[in-house]
Amino acid sequence: MKIGDIVSVRDESLPRTKWRMGVVYELINGVDKRTWEAVARIVDKRKSSYLRRPLQRLFPLEILVDVEKEPESVTEDVASAKEEKPEPVQAEPNKMLSRPRRQAAQREDETTNQ
Repeated sequence: MKIGDIVSVRDESLPRTKWRMGVVYELINGVDKRTWEAVARIVDKRKSSYLRRPLQRLFPLEILVDVEKEPESVTEDVASAKEEKPEPVQAEPNKMLSRPRRQAAQREDETTNQ
């Protein structure tokens, strides 16, 4: 875990879907020079607060925050795709696939057409 990681903060009284999310603000080392705790900044009702929790209660999410610049070939492909707008294709009704009609619906059509 490192500073800036987005984490889910475990809370035993809530189901996992309700756990709060936060950003690791500070790492705290123990006397053995290993990282045992972290301070996570969370936002509740538009108020920022800091929670000090052991690493066992913080679950990092696989979200990339530091996005590097894309290679030029990718940006060229995207730019060329934006320039070439394909024409919309209108499907013909008799060529469209449809499910078979029920017999009751077919009989109703026959009686109304007569």
